[in-house]
Amino acid sequence: MEKKVLPALLEELKDKELLSLILQNVFKIMSLLPSSRRAFGEKVRPKLKEIFDSTKQSQEKDTARDAGLMVVLENASLIADNSSGKEFKDDVLPILLSAIESSTPSLVDAALRGLPNILPVLDFSTIKNELFPIIANVFSKTNSLAIKVRGCHAFVILCGGPNEISSDDDGLDGFGPDKKRKTSSSSALDKYTMQEKIVPLIKAIKTKEPAVMMAALGVLRIVGNNADTDFVAMEILPILWNMSLGPLLDLKQFQSFTELIRLLSRRVEEEQTKKLQELAVTNGASQSTPSTNDDFLGFGGVTGTTFDTANGSSQDDFERLVKGKTSQMSSGSMDSGWDTAPNASVATSKVKSPTAQFSWSTPTPTSNSQFDPPKAQPSFRTVTPDLAAFKQPYNAADLYWHSLASHYRIYS
Repeated sequence: MEKKVLPALLEELKDKELLSLILQNVFKIMSLLPSSRRAFGEKVRPKLKEIFDSTKQSQEKDTARDAGLMVVLENASLIADNSSGKEFKDDVLPILLSAIESSTPSLVDAALRGLPNILPVLDFSTIKNELFPIIANVFSKTNSLAIKVRGCHAFVILCGGPNEISSDDDGLDGFGPDKKRKTSSSSALDKYTMQEKIVPLIKAIKTKEPAVMMAALGVLRIVGNNADTDFVAMEILPILWNMSLGPLLDLKQFQSFTELIRLLSRRVEEEQTKKLQELAVTNGASQSTPSTNDDFLGFGGVTGTTFDTANGSSQDDFERLVKGKTSQMSSGSMDSGWDTAPNASVATSKVKSPTAQFSWSTPTPTSNSQFDPPKAQPSFRTVTPDLAAFKQPYNAADLYWHSLASHYRIYS
């Protein structure tokens, strides 16, 4: 098979009409040869690179070439097992990238479906910088719901999630559960790429089809388990609530969203509580309890007022301030409360005062005793001061004293 049949089959690959049929036999021989790695590296892989090199292909659609490429994608696991990392990256990865960017949906679906088989062969840098941008670009531009769903599954694989077994796999093929490869930890994308690259792509989904929404739910579940709590609270949870209220979701699908929302909300609550507790212990306030006066009035009275607690005042200071009930001030009639009767002498003096009052004149000064009746004044008229005789302007105080002097006829 290796020395006679395989070389004859590879020679016939020049016939494009027989490309897919010949490649099926070639990969069957590879699965049977004990030295398949050496034979694949020397004979098969160079031939595949020559046939499917995207740089030499025209933009026109070639159905025969697409059929042969589909056979290659279906045997991606066999190719990865018989290639080293560098060989796969240099010779096979360009073929897979051209299939992902193909205009044929079946090729794109097959390429994305084979990611779990090829990721363990590639290094982290290649996955992040070469493979992921191509998948993200196709996911954002495609109008096919099937490609949207397959792209979400690809994001789950790229984030290190498990490869979900498809519904058509009944487990009766004899290979057992080990046939599904698990993505190695080295091939999982970093947290920054998950948060800053994948989540915006999920958020930008416009369709409300249940299949796409449930596929996006799987992406947000794996990203939410790895993202920061702040990012989960501010970005992921609003997206989940928005998707959960889709009009096409049934009860079971809605409950799947709410279950993840509760799970992530509980995680945010626990980590935020733990953070605040550690902060309180660090500040030495873990045993402190809030005071009953921890409000605006708890800062104390204004300094200098009668209700300033620092001056030894009691709680009735405010009442004494309003009603004037003070015992330490003078006992004159001015210090009495607002609700006390006025002094009779004061009322009499206000009525019987013979002093003439003018709009410009100043009230008559009182004696040392408050509100005593003023002494009788001689009955003569007041003289208005000649303000024009002043050589320089006077302020309000000067005018007051000059007016007072003229009232008592001592102005010269």
